[in-house]
Amino acid sequence: MSTPSPTICSLLPSATEIVFALGLGDRLAAVTHECDFPPEAALLPVITRSTLDSHEPHSSREIHTHITAALHGGGSSIYLLDQELLHRLAPDLILTQELCDVCAVSYETVQQAVRRLNGHAMILSLEPTTLLGIFDTIRQVGEATGTGARAASLARELEEQADAIEAQMGTASGRPRVFAMEWLGSTVHGWPLGPRAHPSCRRPG
Repeated sequence: MSTPSPTICSLLPSATEIVFALGLGDRLAAVTHECDFPPEAALLPVITRSTLDSHEPHSSREIHTHITAALHGGGSSIYLLDQELLHRLAPDLILTQELCDVCAVSYETVQQAVRRLNGHAMILSLEPTTLLGIFDTIRQVGEATGTGARAASLARELEEQADAIEAQMGTASGRPRVFAMEWLGSTVHGWPLGPRAHPSCRRPG
């Protein structure tokens, strides 16, 4: 008899996309306020929110000032976790990250919330720093949700696509022209399935 898939709470847009890609959308109990892909994700309960009023337009400078003040003022995160909803949903698995203190609910906040839960929710921290690391992340989620075979197949498919692009670029004449843009207020992590991050998330060194 197979073990049932766990109930999942995603605290990362990229993790939400991975869960859906693995065919586990029906196991998602809650997602972040930034999760809008696939479209079904926007229909799920939202368990996080920003401490910055999203109903009012803000300039990049205002966003930067808010984040800087929150961090230097002793705040551990610019996002809030709905702990009452988390307690009510009582998920088996929480997908989060530790790489960046300002692009998701802080890991410490998640740990503290889980300690208050009745049960033993597993926290899986996803921390890819390379393209290959992203593929490994998919496998990690697969192992934690009992969909290891599907995850391995998906990761392999993405690896093959990346190899094909690399091979195509290698046969192109001349060196490719690359344009890179970074927003002051937010930038995009190196996830093809992707969360957003503020420039302040870079760590020294």
